[in-house]
Amino acid sequence: MTVKPEKPSSGNDQSVDRPSFETGFGLPETLLRHVDDLLIVLWIAVAIVSFLGLVGLTSGTIIDPLTSTLRTWLGWGAFLIPVAFALLAVIFYRRRLGHVVQIPWMQVIAIEVMVFALLGLMAIVVGMNLPDAEAGSGGGIVGWGISRFLGDIVGVVGRVIILILIVIVTGLIGLS
Repeated sequence: MTVKPEKPSSGNDQSVDRPSFETGFGLPETLLRHVDDLLIVLWIAVAIVSFLGLVGLTSGTIIDPLTSTLRTWLGWGAFLIPVAFALLAVIFYRRRLGHVVQIPWMQVIAIEVMVFALLGLMAIVVGMNLPDAEAGSGGGIVGWGISRFLGDIVGVVGRVIILILIVIVTGLIGLS
């Protein structure tokens, strides 16, 4: 690695050369040109490994706690995490091909709200049992918490109606 020192200044010189770190092979420049490629590979790998961990086809020091945490917190919704990583890979791939990727944030947020409402409905379907939610059933702890909160405010029937309405409205916005 070579370091190019700063040029001495004559006092009235406005431009100052900053130190430049270069390797003989231009490694930092090469890495910067291929960041999208590296991220695509990373997101695909994370999607595949997390999916395989969730279905029980792989295990390990990192994947076991990850899948356990996803199942506990999101229940059946944990399978959406590998899908999200795969979508990130697709976005970076399209960007790498030169396509302008504009993310419709209103639709993304609507789909996220719909997913959380579905987690709440899944918790209701399995019986609103906290030990089952902690074991990864239904909507996990998140779904159980959402349903419990709504149930405390508007009652058992009210929470079902509100969650179904949220799923319908946000589904129409997010999937349009």
